[in-house]
Amino acid sequence: MTTREYLERVDALRKSNAVAKPGRRHVSFESLVLAEGREWVVDRALRRTARLGLIGLCFMNAIHAAESDPNLTYCEGWASYHIPVHHAWCVDRIGRVVEVTWRRETGVLWSERTYVGVPFDMHYIYKIQLKSRCYGVFYGVDDALRDDPREFLDERWRDIILNPKNLKREETPCRR
Repeated sequence: MTTREYLERVDALRKSNAVAKPGRRHVSFESLVLAEGREWVVDRALRRTARLGLIGLCFMNAIHAAESDPNLTYCEGWASYHIPVHHAWCVDRIGRVVEVTWRRETGVLWSERTYVGVPFDMHYIYKIQLKSRCYGVFYGVDDALRDDPREFLDERWRDIILNPKNLKREETPCRR
């Protein structure tokens, strides 16, 4: 099962059991990632322009990497690491995954991993951190479920995500 298929199944379960909450655009974070996120390109080399952080602290590691390198964008969503898990990573300017937490393991091919997530604007992340006092956009508050995507999508990716039909296939750095 791919990461996208996992998200679709979890989203369907959540929708079947959900109680409508006024003002929410999405029922769950899985729904948000499916609607506003993308599957990001995993390069064979899995570029490491950022230093690896501590295992288990992917949200903090990705935020610090994006803060320290203007060529990186913080992404949060789900990635497959044997199974799909809630995870954060960065992408470079052309949409390649820059993994800042997971190490290479013998027998696990990077090309078999999938990353599906939302590229968040750093100012939006700071706003959420002040409310939740946590790293990670999906922890503590559900603002992203209510907010307009133009408020939280990183400006470098906003047009690509909101208007994917305006781009030619070869210009698209990530897959829908």
